[in-house]
Amino acid sequence: MPKADFLVLHYRLLDILFARDLFFASTFRNASGENKDGHGSQVLFGDHSIPDFDLDSYVRALFPGVTGAPPLLGAVCRTDVIFTLDNRPPEIPKSQAGSDLISLAIPSDSDIRTYDLSEFKFMPYNIREGMDRHGIRALRFNGPTPQFFCDAHVFVPASCSSWKRRSSDIWYFRDARVFTPQTVPDPAPRRVS
Repeated sequence: MPKADFLVLHYRLLDILFARDLFFASTFRNASGENKDGHGSQVLFGDHSIPDFDLDSYVRALFPGVTGAPPLLGAVCRTDVIFTLDNRPPEIPKSQAGSDLISLAIPSDSDIRTYDLSEFKFMPYNIREGMDRHGIRALRFNGPTPQFFCDAHVFVPASCSSWKRRSSDIWYFRDARVFTPQTVPDPAPRRVS
């Protein structure tokens, strides 16, 4: 059976998996998780300061009740690999030196693992459409722990843009919620005013 390498973000109730080949390096973030320079959060990578987005907070918003190690690592990827012209966040400047790279805040106990692709299953039919909107494509179980394979081309742009613009919009999080053992799905998403 074919195998593949994955970047695995470990949380107490679940794991989030991304294709490993999209990320080529990691960096440490400072203890507060942010380095402010007037243009949003930045991390130092080599000689450049690159944009840093909090992927960890986005995961915790999509999966209520999830806890894990603090986001002290940044997974570094190229913006032209993750983003298209249509979904590139305006927070990423196009002309700044080093701006072809971004860092994504991930839990400090994240690692790289190899899994057999035959172990992954499509999402259950009744929740597949909602999961697809957020780039969550497949599921596998590591013992009792569900592992969600996420399409970084959908999941990462959503975490960079939607999180900052809509974090106070309660309807967004109810609509985005993924079912965990502690949550019971609402019959239908409703806008809360």
